[in-house]
Amino acid sequence: MADWRFFSVAAGGPSAGTIRDELDLGDVKIVDRLKGVGSLTAGISQFSPGATRANLDTENTLIVATRDGVVMSVCQLLEAERQMGSNTVALTCDGYWSFARARHIRNVQGMTYGTLAAGEVRFDQVDQFRIVADLVAHMQSIEDLGITVSYDALSGVLRDRSYEADKGKSVGEAIEQLSDVDNGFDWALEPGGTVDALTYTLRLSYPRRGRNTGFVFDLVVPEEGSDQSSGSGAVL
Repeated sequence: MADWRFFSVAAGGPSAGTIRDELDLGDVKIVDRLKGVGSLTAGISQFSPGATRANLDTENTLIVATRDGVVMSVCQLLEAERQMGSNTVALTCDGYWSFARARHIRNVQGMTYGTLAAGEVRFDQVDQFRIVADLVAHMQSIEDLGITVSYDALSGVLRDRSYEADKGKSVGEAIEQLSDVDNGFDWALEPGGTVDALTYTLRLSYPRRGRNTGFVFDLVVPEEGSDQSSGSGAVL
């Protein structure tokens, strides 16, 4: 049987990355979403030694889940719900990508291909993967979240993009929107490392996974006066 373990880890500040305690969680549900923020929900007995205010600090806590020693999920603790008359504290967490959604484009600090003109950060005919790498590099230059960008090769799709500098545009939102346009790409934020030395890889995929299988199917449409007939093939 798989050995699942759960830890309270400091998210930021001078103690960032410090393991506070192992948590005895129950009713755990972990959700991974394609190109989006995942989640973790769980419960912990209010009588558990780990159910302390420090371990369940909603301002500065990561809940890290491991399976057989491998990091499976890293989520930001958003809510610790204590109901009168209940012995269980309900925990609600968002995936680590939520931090990228809370960071904003300020200027071209850390970027290689972005330029600043007329108060806008601009990309002119830049490969979409390089735009993502620049946005992450900018975010990292302001606050190190431990995220690196990885892809096998450039997508070959060039984009023009402009973002108003220091106007509250989310880095995470900008990447999500770029990935969703026609001829876009898939991405996943994959946790790794160890509980006390976490890493995060933003893995980009082009073409989108599963969009073109290479299989050709014939559409069979019944015709009047005949049992059926074949239409033209289509690549799916």
